Formats: sequence, C-alpha cells, structure tokens
Amino acid sequence: MSENITIQINTKKTVYSTIKDTNTQLYLENNINAITEYNVNNMISAIDVFDIERQNTQIYRIYGSIDYLSILNGLNVNYKTLDDFFTNTKYIPDNIYINYTTKNIFNSLDFYLVKPSTGYTKIGDSNDHITYIKNYEVIATPHNFELYNAGYSKNIYNELKYLFNFNIDFDVSTYLDGFDIPITELYLYYVYKPRNNGLNQVEYMKSTEWDLITKDKSLVTFTPQSLNIGDVIYGDKIEHSKLDILDVLIEEQKYYIGTPYNDNGITRNLEWVYKPLIPFKLRYFSNEIKRCNISGTTYDDISKIPYYATDIGNGNMIWRDILPQGYIDPLTNIGVDYPFINQRRYLFNNKLLSIIPNLEHLNTYNVFKEINFNTAENINYKPITKNINDINEPC
Repeated sequence: MSENITIQINTKKTVYSTIKDTNTQLYLENNINAITEYNVNNMISAIDVFDIERQNTQIYRIYGSIDYLSILNGLNVNYKTLDDFFTNTKYIPDNIYINYTTKNIFNSLDFYLVKPSTGYTKIGDSNDHITYIKNYEVIATPHNFELYNAGYSKNIYNELKYLFNFNIDFDVSTYLDGFDIPITELYLYYVYKPRNNGLNQVEYMKSTEWDLITKDKSLVTFTPQSLNIGDVIYGDKIEHSKLDILDVLIEEQKYYIGTPYNDNGITRNLEWVYKPLIPFKLRYFSNEIKRCNISGTTYDDISKIPYYATDIGNGNMIWRDILPQGYIDPLTNIGVDYPFINQRRYLFNNKLLSIIPNLEHLNTYNVFKEINFNTAENINYKPITKNINDINEPC
C-alpha cells in the first residue's frame, strides 16, 4: 500500500501517453488454522461468569419447612374447661389440621414477610450508641404465602410438619435499615388470630412496648388487623453502636395470647407467649471495620468506599464489607452459600414456631405447677452379651 503511483492529468493525455495502472492489486490467501482449547478458555470462563452473576444478583426466593409446637395446636375450637386444653385431639385423623373443629396452623395464624424499616423509634442516645425500637415493613402478605402438609413428615410428638413457600421473588438490592445500611435479614412474621371460645368468651392479645423516656417495658392489648404491603409494625429493642457499626439486641418483641375458660362458674385465663419475628439470614458483614479519609486520598482508595459507609467526622468514613456469597470466614465461621440458578438465590430454612405457656402469668403458673407426671417406669430390655470382638458379625 506504500507504492508510489504517477497519475497523468487528463489535459496532458494523448494517444502516445504511456498506459499506467493506477490500481493497487491486493492478494488474498486462505490458510486453515485450528483454534486451540487455550484460546477458547481465554476468551470466556463459565465459572467466572457464574460467580459474577451470583455476586451481582440480589433476588431471593424464600421457602422452607415449619414445625409448629404448642398446646394450642389441636385445641378444640369450642373449648370450655381447663381439661379441654389437655384433651388429646391432635393425633386422631391426619386431616385434623385442615378442618375447623380444632385450632391449627391453617386457621389460627397469619404469615407475613417483613424487612427492617427505614425508620426507627429512638428511646435513648449517647455519644457512641443509640437505643431504638426497630420497626419492620411488610413486603409479603398471606396472599403470597403457601403452606402445605409435609407429606408423611412428623415430629417427635407425632404431629405433622409443614412446608411453606413465598410465591414471589424479593429483590433486596434497595433494602436499607434505619441507618441506611444494607439489611442482612428478612423476617417471617406470624400473628395469632384470637376468636371466641364455646362459651362466647373472647381471647385477647398483648404486645410489648417500651416507654420513650424511661425505657420501661409494658404490655399493651391489641387486636390483630390484616396488613398490606408497606405497613409498618413495632418490633424489637436494639442498641446501635456507631463506631462498631453493630446492632445489639437488647430485648425481643413478644406477643401474649389469653385463652379464657370456665372454672366452676368463674372465668379464668391461661396465657401463652411467643416471639412473632423469625429471621431469614441473607448475608453477613465482615468482622473487620475499614476506614478511609476522603481528604487527600487517591481516587483508587476513595472509589472503594461503599455507598453505605458512615461519616464519623473530619472526612473519616468507616464501614464493614459484605462477605461474598459462597465465602465462609475461616476465623468466625460466618457466611452463606445459597444455591444460585435462574438469576435467583434460593434460601431454604427450617423454622420452629413455638407458642408456650407464660409462666409469669399467675394463673398459668399455678395450673402448670400442679401438673403431675406418671411415675417413671422401668423399660424391659435384653442386654447385649456379645463380646466386643464380635461387632459387625452376624447375630
């Protein structure tokens, strides 16, 4: 292409002019070369692409199993006396769990999925700590919750176990807590549904509240209402450390259920207690706190500061990194490794719902204090007489 060519002007051309080729000839060659395996892997790595997609995707599908343990599970709907609480109705037919003659997980509880709310109720403040009530926002209602009998699965009390599934996905990339820090947990929130017993006596419910000034705890009667997406519920008492970027649980929210019954013409109550918020762990923050000063620091260092870093003054920013999916910290043994497919992380959990007697309630304490168990019996058994050297040999 660097060849010099002389082109004659048209006005100078004559029949005697020398014929000159003004085109450069290009010569094409066709050689066959094999593409080696090394070059293919160098272009794209399926493992690298999978990991990049896994780390960047923050969409979760949540499902799991539930074991419901409570005397209320199987209680006759029309209970009248104290004996009804201890009458064995749970083990008769398996479909006892889907009819309405007994209290069960299907007709006594409503299930929601909630996340930490962007707001909180402050009840105390110091230089380095904030005491506050952690509020929760509804992101899925009972319409999004599916519950099934878990086949032939039963617990040690011969009661059925259950499987659950939220039929929508949850993109947590925009979920921040009250301090604008990415959330690490979602919560299964379940609410008991009070009703009348056979004597037209009304069950009641109470929740825990803390005074904004004295921080004292009190129990407040409430009537559960159907919740919609975006509604906020009152939660746990938390202490937030500004310098450690850490929340410490001071006291959990508890709900109390009162079940009235007739005692020789006198109406009494048994009271039950449970924790309505059960966490689903999404991810963990690193144990290491990082610090960077944005005054005079290089761009490369500043670009590593996450958007949720806390400004502690004088240009100093502190934060904790979110541990990558699939990484387990060898020192603290924390981390998550959830299956990832179809651009979603699949989070399976085994959850225990436990509604137990409230032994701080005087009548409930007195009732359960008087329960007598049968005398222990000796179990007949045939002791092993084989020599230890005969282990693994035919009997």
